[in-house]
Amino acid sequence: MKAVILCAGLGSRMGKQTKDCPKPLLKVNNLTIIEWQIIFLKKAGVKEIFINTHYLAKKIMEYLKDGDHLGVKIKYIFQKKLNGTGGGIKIFEKDLKNEIFFFVLYGDILTNENFNELIDHHVNNDAECTIYCHERKNSNSLLHFNDNTGLINDFIERPTSIQRDLFINKYKISKHYANSCIYLMAPSVFSYIPENLPFDIPKNVFAKIIEKKKMYALPIKKTRYAIDTIEKYHNAKSYFKGNL
Repeated sequence: MKAVILCAGLGSRMGKQTKDCPKPLLKVNNLTIIEWQIIFLKKAGVKEIFINTHYLAKKIMEYLKDGDHLGVKIKYIFQKKLNGTGGGIKIFEKDLKNEIFFFVLYGDILTNENFNELIDHHVNNDAECTIYCHERKNSNSLLHFNDNTGLINDFIERPTSIQRDLFINKYKISKHYANSCIYLMAPSVFSYIPENLPFDIPKNVFAKIIEKKKMYALPIKKTRYAIDTIEKYHNAKSYFKGNL
């Protein structure tokens, strides 16, 4: 199996923490975020990992090298210009086009979830894309899915307060589930992403898959942190001190 870890972001909201250190290399329990990601991906059978780089790219490549010491094979592509999360996976299309499915993780996501459950859910539903979701009332995304099957009926990314209220009222939502930024995708998703243009997975790709009724959600059972603020970084380090 293969996986893409998106590591090109600037991490600007982290202030001094990421001035000389890219977010994926921030330490939690003496290992970096990306090392923890690789550990959990390996448990799910991933042997090859593809990483897009941009900000402090040399540090990521020097730290992880070819991945041999971690038990995986790593390939990097440096992006001179950022073109969204969609563009970040499009550059690996040749490497992934013959896979049955592959993982996509954002490089600042820390979780102790069992990724094998996402694979099972994806295969059982013959999905084109399956995503982990988590319950959070004030997230920057919101989805509505069938409680029994996980089939996603609708999704919004970065909605205004009015759009959020309309979405909640439309579906009579009581539990607010958000995108966890951990995906299992079929290579057919590449057909939705143009070459060399800014393109975002949640904003531009998900709607096309939902329209085909081929996108599913699976709620996270354990814990997940997006390390996108200093506060969340400290909270994650405290929580995962004994839970990774």
